[in-house]
Amino acid sequence: MTVDDWFRPTYRGEVSESPTPPRPPAAPSDSGAAAATEESTENPIAIAGILVSVMGLVLAIIVVGGFIGLTGFILSAIGYKRSKAGLDGRRLAIGGMVLGVLAVAFAVLSTFIIVQALNDGDSFLFGDSDSALNEEFPPEDDVDLVECRASNSGAIGQAVVTITNNSDRTAAYLVDIAWVDDSGAAVTSSVRSAPAESGETIDVRVIDLTGMGDPDTCELTQIDRTVNPFGS
Repeated sequence: MTVDDWFRPTYRGEVSESPTPPRPPAAPSDSGAAAATEESTENPIAIAGILVSVMGLVLAIIVVGGFIGLTGFILSAIGYKRSKAGLDGRRLAIGGMVLGVLAVAFAVLSTFIIVQALNDGDSFLFGDSDSALNEEFPPEDDVDLVECRASNSGAIGQAVVTITNNSDRTAAYLVDIAWVDDSGAAVTSSVRSAPAESGETIDVRVIDLTGMGDPDTCELTQIDRTVNPFGS
């Protein structure tokens, strides 16, 4: 092909013999390499660690929160070790470890407070002097008076139990009263009191719901004291 052939006009219907110039090769793109590099530096263990530690801290009021916090600490420690190898998430891992330690500490403290409250609360079965375990604040010592009464019609028995909370925490009481019916059998009713602060005196009214007991034969058979673990 001569130079004239390059500049010769092409008419309709005539196929040009001039070759199509080759396209230059595309420059390599850096987006894929950058994305791969960014993905390779992610540290999902550190993210999971701090999330689990936060969950453990929220649930630290119960024992399970301590175990969750411990799991978060372990995951965060693994994430921190990976961050030292070049991955991201170093601050997240450190925060997760701190929160995990706090979750475990709060769970231990919460468990201690609840155990102390359970020790302050107790149950006493009248007629069994060994049924109560709380020697410092025996629940039976909180009972000041048991008064048997009858309804206006005289057919339904009632009992008013005067109780003074001698423990050092806010407490509620479950009172069991028994009456004797005409056959000599005992009929029992129970009532839970409203919370009473330390040193407060309250009256708990119990009614014979069966209506079969003799109103004059009421007897306190059991008292349970439940202490608020976070109350004063």
